[in-house]
Amino acid sequence: MSTDGLELSPYGEAAEAGNAAEDPLELGLAERALRRTLRPGDPFERARYARADDMREFGLLLLTGLVLPNAPAGAIDQLKLRSLTDGPFLGADADGMKTDGVDVPQLREYLDADDGLRVGGVGGVELLDTGGAGSSGWDLLASLLHPEWDQRPSAAEALAHPFFEAEMAIY
Repeated sequence: MSTDGLELSPYGEAAEAGNAAEDPLELGLAERALRRTLRPGDPFERARYARADDMREFGLLLLTGLVLPNAPAGAIDQLKLRSLTDGPFLGADADGMKTDGVDVPQLREYLDADDGLRVGGVGGVELLDTGGAGSSGWDLLASLLHPEWDQRPSAAEALAHPFFEAEMAIY
């Protein structure tokens, strides 16, 4: 957007016309934001997008906080985990366009297959399984990291998720 918020920036105009050489954010965020707003620069829609982006970051923090401390030292680090969520497990919207969301079921499958992420047979994957179907941490992450940003829960909805009430098994 231009500094007055009323017009597209040169990049925005190029992206809208399909002529942008390179997305400065490398994830298509600018293009998605322009495509998903009621009108470019709409402050209410930008605020909704910002809140949804905060929920995405909360989801990534939750994922990091449960997977990394429950893996053997050196098995995985924050950069590797983030590169998985921002790379091969990047989500796509209904149109097939890559988004800042995460394909959580595929990420879970990948992490579950890596026995090196467990200490004594238990790791972050198992902790996120707590609560069972529809109530697990993976279910919560799927909503927080939803590919369609406008489908992500509010903070109050996320904190009311049954995962936070589930009894964690002690191994």
